[in-house]
Amino acid sequence: MTVPTLLAIECTCFFIMLLLSKVRRRTASFIMFFYLVSIFSALMFGALAYAEDSTPLAFSPGKRSTALFPSYYEEAGRGRHWYQTTPPPPDEPEPETEPASPPLPVPAPLTPREILQKQGEAWEDALARAVLHPSPENYLEYLRLTTAIQAQAQQFAIGFKQAIWGNPEYDYTLVNPVRAEAISAKNQAALIQETADLTALANRYGLVFFLRGDCPYCQRFAPVLKAFADAHGFSVLPVSLDGKGLPEFPDPQHNAFLASKLQVDVVPTVFLVDPVRDQLLPVSYGFTDASTLAKKILWAADNMKNDKDK
Repeated sequence: MTVPTLLAIECTCFFIMLLLSKVRRRTASFIMFFYLVSIFSALMFGALAYAEDSTPLAFSPGKRSTALFPSYYEEAGRGRHWYQTTPPPPDEPEPETEPASPPLPVPAPLTPREILQKQGEAWEDALARAVLHPSPENYLEYLRLTTAIQAQAQQFAIGFKQAIWGNPEYDYTLVNPVRAEAISAKNQAALIQETADLTALANRYGLVFFLRGDCPYCQRFAPVLKAFADAHGFSVLPVSLDGKGLPEFPDPQHNAFLASKLQVDVVPTVFLVDPVRDQLLPVSYGFTDASTLAKKILWAADNMKNDKDK
């Protein structure tokens, strides 16, 4: 029987007894009796409801109940030591932490050469894509890289030129000019210096001219050599291999022994001679213009001077 049912029965009894109280005498003892009966009924019905809804304890004479103190009845042989607290669980070991991995090495910064190399590779790749896969995007990428490289090159050229302006010892054009006016001035100064050097050499050195009267190259070269010698003051000793002379040198010496000793097989041939040291050095073979002849004589004179200093 549930608690609501018991309460309903109690309320019914209460109202019945209330009606009876109106009929009977309303004395104090009757009212006290009425309240005691009501309280007793409530206690009884409450006990019955609790017994109905709860699990009854088994207190049989031949069997010990373990509902209240199961540990005591199961381990009665231990006496007063039957109660034992549950030991706390052992501490779980802390998980081993893996050692921290070493930090990744920081890549070294690229060198300027590596940066330029990557820049060039990117430009070549863009050019290859634009050629092999024509598209507006590929063209624009190639133009972007090309413009960046051109701007970089222009900036370098301007800075390089300004560095030379501030440091003239590195200015190549001061020694080798590139403008026509400067080149002309340089050539004129070099000609003046060359003329002075040749005039000084003519005071010590002479020229030996091997020729043949029937040689067309000798006939063309003889006027050049004559004018050169007169301009710088060189004395010329003509030696004919066939005994014949030329208009510029009408009385040559016929010295086949000297030609054989110097192994002259080609005419015209010019030697620079140092009469003081009795030394000869070949200057030119075949036809030579005056400018080239001057440079060869200066070169031969330097070689003779170097041999003398050794």
